[in-house]
Amino acid sequence: MLGRWQRLGSQGFNVTVAAVFAYGVFAMPDAGKPPLILIWDLAGMVLLGAVIAVVTNLLIAPPLRYRSAADAVDGYCDSTSQLLEDMVAGLREAMPDGNAARDWQRRADELPRAAVQARSSIDHAWETSKLNPRRLLVREHSTFDGYRVTIHGVERIAGQLRSVTAGLVRVSCEDDDVGAPPASRRRLFLRSYADVLTAVCSTVASAGAIHTVDDLRRGEPLTDEAGDCRSALQALGGTADAQCLDVPDRWAIYGALYTDAQRLCEEVQWLREALGDAARALQ
Repeated sequence: MLGRWQRLGSQGFNVTVAAVFAYGVFAMPDAGKPPLILIWDLAGMVLLGAVIAVVTNLLIAPPLRYRSAADAVDGYCDSTSQLLEDMVAGLREAMPDGNAARDWQRRADELPRAAVQARSSIDHAWETSKLNPRRLLVREHSTFDGYRVTIHGVERIAGQLRSVTAGLVRVSCEDDDVGAPPASRRRLFLRSYADVLTAVCSTVASAGAIHTVDDLRRGEPLTDEAGDCRSALQALGGTADAQCLDVPDRWAIYGALYTDAQRLCEEVQWLREALGDAARALQ
């Protein structure tokens, strides 16, 4: 019954195993030792192991569950940031070719699965950290609410990146289209687009660096990044108006990309507000 205690999680199986060994010692004792003495020996070993585990968690090892949650957030944000950095580099150097654009699209399509794994790691870390005695002594600890907000916000950004990469795949196919705008005008638009993605990348990196309650309470999270995103979006709008890339009888590829950029900045603003609400809830 103790092994089925929900708070023990997957470790409850070990309780059942220990009980089986205890019963075996009692039912088939060694010659020359009464069963009760053997039971006390087994209990003493369990107690010694528990003491060593508690001392290790309090004095030697870092809070591993907090670290696992931080690693999950770092890993997901790093994957998203790396994709954004590669896109920025590709858009600033030259027109993206089909292979690069399709690779960005493939990586963007993989991000939702990574978000699910990160969220699962955070939930598991939160459940198991409640049994970690170190949390009673360490006041500056991880903010699991902040982690959840970060993962959700970055996941929303990643959802918009899937649409962005689909648009860039269409842009990469325009070189073979005789009705496409001149490459020089398209290049100016994409360079301005890279500035928006740079601001979004900075947002993801900054959100991924928030690991403790003090990090969350320090200033207004992502205020500068949200401002940079708005400024870059405004510059992109001016570039789009000046270049007139979309024509009435063609699919508005660049208009759709601009709409995606607007939504990216809206997601950045949402994440900023959500982290601010989480910080105020801790006060």
